[in-house]
Amino acid sequence: RFSPSKCIYLGPAPALRNVPLKLFNVDLPSQQCAPYLSIPFGQHGINLALLAKERTSKACGVIVALASVGMNAMGWAPAASVTIYRSFIRLVLEYGIALKL
Repeated sequence: RFSPSKCIYLGPAPALRNVPLKLFNVDLPSQQCAPYLSIPFGQHGINLALLAKERTSKACGVIVALASVGMNAMGWAPAASVTIYRSFIRLVLEYGIALKL
């Protein structure tokens, strides 16, 4: 059985709809954008601008975390820096991007 409290409708607010959307006689809440598996969805599908902003922010967080434990990419051999980038940073940036291709 579906739980109406866990469901949303991507669209206009309930007051702006012509027909109420209900599940088990409970009006479904609406939102303009909502995440699913950390990927923001809107009325027309994946919100790419918001996805890029979130991915960039998370990648910057990874870089700060690595720097706080002593990573200095400029002080390492280029091959080591590339390996760190591939292993930690690129994965964060690419999450969800391939869904649109």
